[in-house]
Amino acid sequence: LQLLDKSERNPMRTTSFGTGELILDAINKGVNKIYLFVGGSATNDAAIGIASALGYVFKDENNKTLDPVGSNLIKIKSIYAGKAESLTNIDFHVLTDVNNPFFGCNGAARIFASQKGANSDEITILDDGLKNISEIFKSKFGIDVSDIPGSGAAGGVGGGAMVFCSAKIKSGIDTILDLLNIDNVINESDLVITGEGFLDKQTFDGKVVMGVINRCNLNKKPLGIVCGDTSLTEYDLLNIYPSIIKPIKMEGISIEDSMQNASTHLIKRAQELIKEFCES
Repeated sequence: LQLLDKSERNPMRTTSFGTGELILDAINKGVNKIYLFVGGSATNDAAIGIASALGYVFKDENNKTLDPVGSNLIKIKSIYAGKAESLTNIDFHVLTDVNNPFFGCNGAARIFASQKGANSDEITILDDGLKNISEIFKSKFGIDVSDIPGSGAAGGVGGGAMVFCSAKIKSGIDTILDLLNIDNVINESDLVITGEGFLDKQTFDGKVVMGVINRCNLNKKPLGIVCGDTSLTEYDLLNIYPSIIKPIKMEGISIEDSMQNASTHLIKRAQELIKEFCES
């Protein structure tokens, strides 16, 4: 999403087709295990773009082939696998930091499409489209993605990949922490320090910081957080007790100063955090 100018953002027309081309290239080169990290996407196409690159075909009620874009989700009446059958041999994982369902009030379109450029009418069309294709998923493939946590990630790529790629949805941060054998690292530490740009309630929904919080709580180790800014209240912070939080943006420091001199402020806040920990 960040690679597009605001004038270019339009989830009715954007597509995940390019991601599908990358996946196909990896498969053609002999890769049999794929980790797809999703998030920050500019699309809301339920992975039909990815699927089209892999050989799937989507048709409307007149048997006309549809372009794999968000606005066409509502028009899809049939799906043909074509040459995509070989995907069943690929060990496919979707890694995400959100738990949103496929559609509905907390789904891909209702929560994320506005920041991708959709207006209120388009959000309704996209949400109805996600519901439509989820019903086709259930009737044709026997897979109900509607309420699966993470199925709404990246504009429905999570749920779509479950159907088109036999993917398993996993917590991105937990997978990375396991690959890093982070529990052993935490156990050998006196203090763990992590960080995030903006610490808010969304932090608790599977984000990196929450993953580290959970591991520190599991291993009974104190945690320090350095962030750009935070909107969390003292009540919110009860969830991550006994963490020490040091935001860069404090009273007397402007947003511009916080960003332009981030390195200097980051070092200073980290020093303050460590000093506070040592004195506690």
